[in-house]
Amino acid sequence: MENKTLLSAFVTGYFALVGGIVLAFIQSKQIGLFFHVLMLIVILATTVIGIAVFKSVKNKDKLSVEQKYFGPSRDLTEHHFFNKISYTLSIQLSNLKVEHPAKKAMLKKFLTVHIETMRDIIKDNLCRNEKCQNCHKQEAVLLKWLETAEKREIESGVPQIFLDKLSGYKQKRAQIALDGLHAICASGFYSSGQEKMAAILDMYATGISSFINDLEIIISAMNGELEKALENKVL
Repeated sequence: MENKTLLSAFVTGYFALVGGIVLAFIQSKQIGLFFHVLMLIVILATTVIGIAVFKSVKNKDKLSVEQKYFGPSRDLTEHHFFNKISYTLSIQLSNLKVEHPAKKAMLKKFLTVHIETMRDIIKDNLCRNEKCQNCHKQEAVLLKWLETAEKREIESGVPQIFLDKLSGYKQKRAQIALDGLHAICASGFYSSGQEKMAAILDMYATGISSFINDLEIIISAMNGELEKALENKVL
């Protein structure tokens, strides 16, 4: 398709150039006028070809962006969000910046449960149809993820004192995420429900690292009661 576009533009520009030269040669009695007309036709023909090349490059760039987000099949399960999750679980959580061994182990357990729950619930509720318009459903999905994650965190042995300490922080993060979801869903910038879902996944992917960094700071500042709660506790 790209080659055909360029060929068509070239042929159009070529015949415009030739036709213009012939016309100028026939109608013009003055050599100066002839060259003025010739230069004008050259400029017009070059412009036609330039526009065609620009459109071809633009379409190619658009395709590369779509492949970045969706892969060749435009499948949202191939979005880079899921690669970010895999990297976080396998690499980043093994290198947490927490000095106290028990607190480090507890934070790793908490984040593993939290992020795996996030991945599973979001993946089960992806917008799988390019024309779907259920964007606002993602607000309920977010609340379900946070509720389910907290239940699993308690079941995994994360001390309640740590969850209580995070309560206010998590509420603020949840409100920021809800505001972001609302803005994306209400935006006219996106042409489909699938593009909106991709933007939501971008937002989540961006927030993962800052969430981990904040928790490293919070847990490192917690002493006394948390360390006591972690004594002889296997996570």
